[in-house]
Amino acid sequence: MNAILQCLSNTQGLRDYCIRREYQLEGSGSGKKRCELMDAFATVIAGLWDPSNVGCINPIQFQQKFQKIVPHFAGYSQQDAQEFLRFLMDWLHIEINRKTRKTPNIMSLSGNRVAADNLDRLRDDEKSMQMWKRYLERDDSKIVDLFVGQLNSTLRCTTCGHKSTTFEVFCDLSLPIPKRLSIAGRVSLSECLSLFTAEEELDSDNAPMCERCNQKKRSTKKLTIQRFPRFLVLRILCGQILCSINLSVSCSFLHLYRSLSPCLISLSHFSVSLSLS
Repeated sequence: MNAILQCLSNTQGLRDYCIRREYQLEGSGSGKKRCELMDAFATVIAGLWDPSNVGCINPIQFQQKFQKIVPHFAGYSQQDAQEFLRFLMDWLHIEINRKTRKTPNIMSLSGNRVAADNLDRLRDDEKSMQMWKRYLERDDSKIVDLFVGQLNSTLRCTTCGHKSTTFEVFCDLSLPIPKRLSIAGRVSLSECLSLFTAEEELDSDNAPMCERCNQKKRSTKKLTIQRFPRFLVLRILCGQILCSINLSVSCSFLHLYRSLSPCLISLSHFSVSLSLS
């Protein structure tokens, strides 16, 4: 918990949002919605950045609120930091969601409704924007502003060449470790990203139904990053590596920018948070 709170405390957009209590001005939810967890979280963040505070900050009230919502984290047993972060962001988003309707309106780029059947007729960039607008009709909060991005998943049938593209949102990316490591156990972040976005072959048993062939066919699948969040959270999956290996993940931000180029559609200004699991 301490590691995640320290990371979030140093995320400027979220830090300022908490210190200024901006969520109270947004009329979150129905306008009468209680934001108990957000209040407790904001109190911790504001306390950490209070120049008059010379002592330590006790997050016990925040911890109690969180454990009440997520009983799985009750007690003092060791927990996964990334799992804590996901639950925390999910529940903060729920409390400060600016949208009150549970069912989103489906609007086109021009402001008219678009039937679901017509989505496939759009170009990928138009379809991406359409799906993003759908998402924002239902989920719109400071958490979304800062941490949510969009993935592009492309399936291609190797028999007929038919291609289908889908889009899904993400708040973090779990990057695999390449099996081939150097003797020193070093691996670059660009290698992890390249493996994450590498084209994957799906045999007929695991492949989805081809819309053109109307049956399961051998296909390929490729992930790219369609839309970057303001702050990109990366999880390095070290669990697949033997514990005896002293693994080091190295990167520079210039090298990171270059390594991301073939993995994405568009890139805005963003920061990166790394988590080793």
